[in-house]
Amino acid sequence: MTEMLTEWFEAIWMVLAESGPYLLVGFTIAGFLAVFVPTSWVARRLGGDDTRSVATAALIGVPVPLCSCSVIPTATQLRRSGASRGATTSFLISTPETGVDSIGATWALMDPLMTVIRPLAAFITAFASGVTVNLFGGEGPGAEEPGVAAPEATGGSCCSHTTDTAPADHGDRHDHDHDHSQDAPEGGSVFGRAMRYAFGTLLDDLTPWFIVGFAISATIVVAVPDGFFEGTLFTGWTAMLAMLIAGVPLYVCATASTPIAAAMMAKGLEPGAALVFLLAGPATNVATILVVRDLLGSRALASYLGSIAVVSLLLGTAVNVLYPALGFDPRDMDVAPGAMEHGVISTVSGLILAALLLRSAIKTRVSARFAGWIQLAGRPLGLDLTSAPARQVMGAAAAALYLSSSLTSVGPGETVFVERFGRVAQEHTAPGLIIHAPWPIDKTARVSTSLIRSVEFGIDRVPVDDSTVDALALMAERRRIAALEAESETLTSDGLLLSVRFGAQYRVEDARQWRYGQSGPEGTISRLAQDALRRAVATRTAEEVLVGASGPFIADVERRLSEDLEQRQIGASLVRVFLHDVHAPPAVHDAYRAVASAMEDAITAEKKAQVNRVERLSQARAEALRVRSDALADRLSEEASAAGVASAFKALVEVHGEHPSITEQSMLTDSFERAMRPADNGERRVVLPLSDNIKIIPLLGSDGPPPPSVLDETFNPRR
Repeated sequence: MTEMLTEWFEAIWMVLAESGPYLLVGFTIAGFLAVFVPTSWVARRLGGDDTRSVATAALIGVPVPLCSCSVIPTATQLRRSGASRGATTSFLISTPETGVDSIGATWALMDPLMTVIRPLAAFITAFASGVTVNLFGGEGPGAEEPGVAAPEATGGSCCSHTTDTAPADHGDRHDHDHDHSQDAPEGGSVFGRAMRYAFGTLLDDLTPWFIVGFAISATIVVAVPDGFFEGTLFTGWTAMLAMLIAGVPLYVCATASTPIAAAMMAKGLEPGAALVFLLAGPATNVATILVVRDLLGSRALASYLGSIAVVSLLLGTAVNVLYPALGFDPRDMDVAPGAMEHGVISTVSGLILAALLLRSAIKTRVSARFAGWIQLAGRPLGLDLTSAPARQVMGAAAAALYLSSSLTSVGPGETVFVERFGRVAQEHTAPGLIIHAPWPIDKTARVSTSLIRSVEFGIDRVPVDDSTVDALALMAERRRIAALEAESETLTSDGLLLSVRFGAQYRVEDARQWRYGQSGPEGTISRLAQDALRRAVATRTAEEVLVGASGPFIADVERRLSEDLEQRQIGASLVRVFLHDVHAPPAVHDAYRAVASAMEDAITAEKKAQVNRVERLSQARAEALRVRSDALADRLSEEASAAGVASAFKALVEVHGEHPSITEQSMLTDSFERAMRPADNGERRVVLPLSDNIKIIPLLGSDGPPPPSVLDETFNPRR
């Protein structure tokens, strides 16, 4: 709670400092416009009941810096002076919707495109409404003819107005010592009259709404998380209708609505919805609605509100298309406290603006007006929030809330510094509750020494929902992806561009050095990590980075980054560097992928060839060993067989020498055995013994005994 309160005050100061120079210049220009462009001159040129008078009224009202409150008597005077219904309506819309002061605030807090669109949209809305009132406003009940005083507007107005150019009566609770007419005070030099009007009458009108606007915008900055309006139902026509419904009854001037719209856009609100709020909020409120009804009639009021609603919604839709078409991203605005560094001019201008607002608040008794609002807020509950007990309770609560800024808790693994007017007064590392002077005397800074922090480059951690694709989201996604690719691109030693997606994890070791040793240590580590990786890549070729081993490469990056952290004395130590992937930039990714694939295929083919060579060589060696083994076995077998045959023949020779008849009989028996073996073709044989030999007779065809003729021929051959 204490830190949120501190951030809230810092956010208010941020808005003051950022818008201060532009608001001071805008108020100065507004003062000179009031001197050189009096109301009487404007009234003389708006009397025609035609389109030209409507366009002139809208054009004149764009730079005139009158709020919704102070424009009412001016518009009444224009109507009494003879201006048409359409011209009066046109002036009543374009004047509060924009002015030189709000244009400056838009430039300071939003972006150049909205700065141009806002006055143009105010002119279009005012012109369309004026033409609509001229065509369909007609004569309605309560419509006032020119020259007749309009009834006094009461109720929801910020103040009560008279219908002439005399000073407006603000009632007993919040009297002003100025009037709401556009004419500058009489008497004195031109510069003096302009300054008295700009920083007197005009600033007094706007002071309460500046205070409300700054408070609401600071609350949005602190309480609403980043991207709150993204990816929800609060987009498109839903968001614009919501802004329209909120803006129609709400009283907020053009300048005070600017920081509110800027804060919502920074949190993800679409620019079209913000434009609807900027148009409908200042142009419509309860007081203006009552005056338009009494001054121009019910038909004119219906045309007035209907045209504002339709035109603002159409313009909001066009702006949602225009932003991505021109390459503008409203989410680029950073309104977080401390996100902007203020120079001398911004600081001095913010202090001057704060002093002027405080002077006007005291002079116009803004506190009494706020008390009246608080009293009205308590009536539905039956409470008088302005009574003495209620004031005491609220005062005690405010005091307790303020004094709570003097209590700070120190968590485990944290170091808390107490800064007194920018100088370190205390340093606490032990967990517990510490007491110090309240804000703004003392401010606390908290540093975690146990948290593992990380920086990542090119790694996409954001899930994309393809079901909700609009132009703004598509543009933001493209820009985000382009930024991711740009931060990961690096050159190799052979001059090729690669995208190396990686990250680094680190831990804070010296909290004092981390907090006060340099400005923006996170950014410094981010730049050092990128530099270390790029120097490591610069020593390697694209082939080595794409298909080489990642271990030595990561070790090289870690060594370089650790040396840089130690040399810079940032107060942090490196935990590790991790590599996500390496690829070519998107434009040549396919070509790089083909080259990398070819490199990998070449390496794979080479490795396969080596494996095949080893396999074939092993197979050849095994086959040679087998052949040699088989040959040796055959040799030994043949040698053994030959030796056996030789031994048998030798033994047979010896037996034959001793017993020749036995040898002959053995050989005859062996021949007989061979003859009796069946032939390969299945031929049958008949063996006939003769006196000195044997005769073999083949038999073909029959399985029976040989015919007698064969036997007869054998034993009784013919001579």
